[in-house]
Amino acid sequence: MARVGDAVNGAILVAILGYLLCMIAHASGLFSMTIFGQNWARDGFCLSFKQTQFHSHLLCFYIDTFMAVLLLVLVQNKPSPQFRLVRAAGGSTFMHGAAHAALWALEPEGDHSWAETLPSSAHVLGLTCLLAAFYLPFLHWEQWKSRGVPLAVTGIQCLIHGVFSVHLVPPIYLFTYANSVLFLNGLAARMTMDPKEK
Repeated sequence: MARVGDAVNGAILVAILGYLLCMIAHASGLFSMTIFGQNWARDGFCLSFKQTQFHSHLLCFYIDTFMAVLLLVLVQNKPSPQFRLVRAAGGSTFMHGAAHAALWALEPEGDHSWAETLPSSAHVLGLTCLLAAFYLPFLHWEQWKSRGVPLAVTGIQCLIHGVFSVHLVPPIYLFTYANSVLFLNGLAARMTMDPKEK
């Protein structure tokens, strides 16, 4: 029997896929998605305070880092299982901010992949491996491990996403791609849980 949570997860799944399809249509030039504004259509984000230390990506990094530390301090010395999720949220919150800081540092623009713009094949390989490693802690989480999904299988998925991220996805859309991958995996894990675990 369907539960309310399953319906909500299904609606989130439809929203993610719809947004992803709109982004692909926008990036491929099928139509210009200006519903979020001209700046968003150009940069892939609504960015403010460019050329300052208060750039939107940097503000996200500052705030996420502060919140990650705060979360970890609040759950320190609290062995109760209820705090396990809060403890895990600290790392993912920091990684979210770090990804924004990387976008600020790399200043992606245009519709060319990193594979087309990086100076050498060594840079391409290094970035592919780095991004594959970025996906691993997010995708090989307890819900998959508890179902017996081997690390090697998750590693292959991470490598595929690393290759896609460097060779196929224009950098200004990489955040959207990564968010979609992470949310879709999280939803799939939750939706395949035994009802007793939910």
